[in-house]
Amino acid sequence: MTDPILEALARIEAKTAQTLQNQNEMKAEIAQIHHDTKRTAAVVGGVSGAVGGGIVSVGWQLIKAKMGF
Repeated sequence: MTDPILEALARIEAKTAQTLQNQNEMKAEIAQIHHDTKRTAAVVGGVSGAVGGGIVSVGWQLIKAKMGF
């Protein structure tokens, strides 16, 4: 016959180990999401900057054309 206290402690230890493993997996997933988000923000920022620059350039050309420059 086994000791019920030792069995309970073994179950607690197993659950603690599983919880730690889950936390480590979540940390890795969050780190990947953070990395992907930063990369996406950089790409979107670059594209929006290029589009914004193009709009400003076209605006200047229209102003120059209206003024006859």
